Amino acid sequence: MNAFDLQKLFAQNHLDLAPQENLGPLSPGSLQRYVLSRLNGHERDNPWLNRQDLAQGVRACEMVGSLVTGGPTADIKSYTEVDWALVGSVGFDICSLCPTAIRDALSKVRLDAGCRSGRTGPQAAFGQLFNRLKKSERSGDDGPIRNVVREAIIENFSIGPGEMVLEEIVGRRKVHSVNSLTNATGLTRYRLYRIMRKAQMLLD
Repeated sequence: MNAFDLQKLFAQNHLDLAPQENLGPLSPGSLQRYVLSRLNGHERDNPWLNRQDLAQGVRACEMVGSLVTGGPTADIKSYTEVDWALVGSVGFDICSLCPTAIRDALSKVRLDAGCRSGRTGPQAAFGQLFNRLKKSERSGDDGPIRNVVREAIIENFSIGPGEMVLEEIVGRRKVHSVNSLTNATGLTRYRLYRIMRKAQMLLD
C-alpha cells in the first residue's frame, strides 16, 4: 500500500469517491445494450462497430456523443458515469448507422458551432474529439474512427494536397476557401463572387 499514492491516482483518473446522489435505477441505454449483447456473443447488425474492438467502438461512440451533445468545448472531465452513458448512447445511435452518418453529424456540429469561416480549424470545431485523436496518434488504438474523422476534416475544411491531417498526407483537395479558390483560378474576389452568385452557388 505504501507504494501507491491512492489520492493522487484517484485525482489523475478523475475518480470522485464522494457519496453520490441516489438517482434510482436507470434503464440501460442503446450503447450499454449493444455492449452486453456483444459480450454475450450476440452481435447485432452494426457492421462498422462489429469490425473493431469493443473498447474502440465504445470510445468512438462516447467521443462522438460528447461532441454532438456538448459541442467542441464539452467539459468531459466533469462527466459522471451517468453522463458517459447518456452521451455514449447518443454516439451509438449515430455510429451504428455508418461512417457517412458520422461525417454528416460532424459537418452539422461544425455549422452549429458557427465555424463557417475557412480560417477556423478542426480543433476549434471538433474540440475534444480532435484533441483525443491528436494525443493518441502514435498509439494506434483509436480504430476506424480516426479515418472517419480525418475524412470529415478534409470534407469540411480547406485543406490542399500535400498537407498533413492526423498523421496522413492529403492526396486531393475536396473543399476550397475563397482564398484558395482565388489563388487557384487567378480571379479577383469580386469576380469570383459574381461568378458564384450567377451560378447560384451563393445567395443574396
